[in-house]
Parts: sequence; C-alpha cells; structure tokens
Amino acid sequence: MQKSTIYRKPMGENLATCRIEHIFGFVEGAMNGSLVRSIGMMRAKAANALTNLVYNIFRYVQINHYQPQLITCKG
Repeated sequence: MQKSTIYRKPMGENLATCRIEHIFGFVEGAMNGSLVRSIGMMRAKAANALTNLVYNIFRYVQINHYQPQLITCKG
C-alpha cells in the first residue's frame, strides 16, 4: 500500500489566484468579454486601459457602498 502525499500551497497564493480569477470573471460576464478588435496597437492598449478603468471604478463604488470606512481621504 502506497502513501499518498498531499501538497499544500501557502494561503497567500490561493488568495491571489482567486482575486485574479474574479477580475477576469467580471470582465467576461458583465463587460461582454475582453476581446479587443481594433486596428493598431495604440487603440488596443487604449481599449484595455478603459476596460481596467471601468473595473476599478466599479470596485470603488462597490467598496464605498458596502464598506465606506475603508475609503478615507485626508487631504
């Protein structure tokens, strides 16, 4: 009878992978995918930057709505 060895990842790696997958899931689901059809690299980069900006704004609004104490502006 052989022993089976279970390898465990550190907790930090699993958490980071989960967050990355949620970002791509949001872009695919709510923003109709991340496929960019444009002519030229500059336009493709601009489309990607706008997609990231929209995601960041969505997350800001979401965090501000559910946990406003996390967002503090002391200027």
